[in-house]
Amino acid sequence: MNETLLTQLGIIAVMVGTPGPNNFLLMNSGVNFGVRRSLPLLTGIIGGCLVMLLALATGLEQLFERYPVSLTLMRIASAGFLAYLVVRLLKSSAATSNSPHKLAPLSFWQGAAFQWVNPKAWMMCLSLITAGFSEAPLGLLLPLFALTALPLLLAWNLGGVALRNWLAKGSRLVWFNRTMALLLAACVAMIF
Repeated sequence: MNETLLTQLGIIAVMVGTPGPNNFLLMNSGVNFGVRRSLPLLTGIIGGCLVMLLALATGLEQLFERYPVSLTLMRIASAGFLAYLVVRLLKSSAATSNSPHKLAPLSFWQGAAFQWVNPKAWMMCLSLITAGFSEAPLGLLLPLFALTALPLLLAWNLGGVALRNWLAKGSRLVWFNRTMALLLAACVAMIF
């Protein structure tokens, strides 16, 4: 494996494996829905990042250079979508505490679309492209990303599943969902 691919592998491992919006969503989904019902979200996150990498590799970043206002619009959209997800998590807390009706898990398309307003996904994908893309073919980068991201994201989801029984006592699940909502809200600071 050449030096460029090792650099990109390191970027993927650090950016995907460390806490961020995707990880919080997957952990929360693991707690509330389990692994099987979280798989569409997990694969949507990976798919969304793969499409973003492909778009950046084929020149999308030039749009931001030519039209700086597009970055501002992206930040506003990011903050808005994160706010939507925060409200969704808070509603999940209300549903958990007041009734047996739970919200459905996020879908593949919601996970994929979220990457386009996820500030951490943008930082990661831009870093991967600028970390020597010209030396590493896209045909290697995309599978490297998918194969590295899958177990790391799955670990966050399984972490949520592992907490499930402990959170089932009393109002722990409600407080967990509220905490996840608060952590997701804190991610808005990354945008501005």
